[in-house]
Parts: sequence; structure tokens; C-alpha cells
Amino acid sequence: SIADLADWTAAFIAAAGLEQAALVGHSMGSLVALECAARHGASVRALALCGVAPAMPVHPDILSAAKENDHLAFDLINSWGHGATGHLGGARVPGLWLMGGANRLLERVRHGVLFTDMTACNVYDGALDAAAKISCPCLLVSGAGDKMTPAKAGAKLAAAIPGAELTTIPDSGHMMMLEKPDQTLAALKTLL
Repeated sequence: SIADLADWTAAFIAAAGLEQAALVGHSMGSLVALECAARHGASVRALALCGVAPAMPVHPDILSAAKENDHLAFDLINSWGHGATGHLGGARVPGLWLMGGANRLLERVRHGVLFTDMTACNVYDGALDAAAKISCPCLLVSGAGDKMTPAKAGAKLAAAIPGAELTTIPDSGHMMMLEKPDQTLAALKTLL
């Protein structure tokens, strides 16, 4: 569950001998980072949430395909997750195929892991409650063309976090770190 992963993250921070850490999460990882900061606030000095929304329901076709370890799950995630840069090209590295590379990574995931992760996202409903408990500096980064966690949903979550800043990256989908790496890094540097 997202809560279990949040507790694991706090335990990792402590095991690493750190008093505090800045957490940066993307998509499901942003829910984990948010929940960790809400549950273990003394361990988190700053929080950056990329591609996040108050609710992150997963389409039934993705859940079904992930449960069966059907490659369709990877294809759907990549198609919906990438904006124009991923679909049409424009990567900084000539010849790099963003969607193909993402597919290769997903293909390496052990059977059942994607389904478990997607289910955790699908059932998590604590984002707005967690948001109210955040006391550290917080930045939300959204892609203007994100179909999975639309920018307006990110803005709703940002409004629920006291003092949170929101950055929206133009011409980017959900996979902002791949599609617009310089803009994503520049946004993160404002917090970190």
C-alpha cells in the first residue's frame, strides 16, 4: 500500500543515518513521498511531487492487463503517459526513442509488481488528508499535457498543501523527466 511504502521510506531515511531528507517522487512515488511527509514529518525537510493528483485512479484496462502480465499494460501506460515529445520525437539525445525505452524498462519488471503498484495507486484515497499535514517546503510539478494526472488536478492538490508552490511545464505529458528533463530539473532546483 502507499502507507506501507511511506513507512518503509521513513525507515530507510533512519537506516541511512539521516536526520532528514528531501523527497522527490513521480506519479506513484509522489503519493508515497506525500504520505511519508504527512506521517513522518520530522524526517522530511522538503517535498517535490511530480505528476501527482489528489486521486490517481487507474483505468480498468491497465489493471486487467497488468494482472495478466499482458504487454498491453505497458503500451497503455506509455501511450497515456507521454505527451507529444514522447509520441512524435524531440528528445534531447538524437535517436532516443522515449516510449520504446520506457517499454524496455517496464518489460523488466517481475510479474505481479506492476499490478500491485497500480492497485495501490487505484485504492489510495488519503492525498488530501495528507496534504493538510505537510509542514515542510513543497513543490508540485505538472506537465501541461499530462493525461494521467492532469495539471488542474495537481493544482487542486497544491492548493490543499500549506505554502506549496506549483510549476507547470509546457508541452509535457506525465513523463516530464524524460520529455522535458531540463525544465523538470530547473523546477526541482527552485526547491532543492
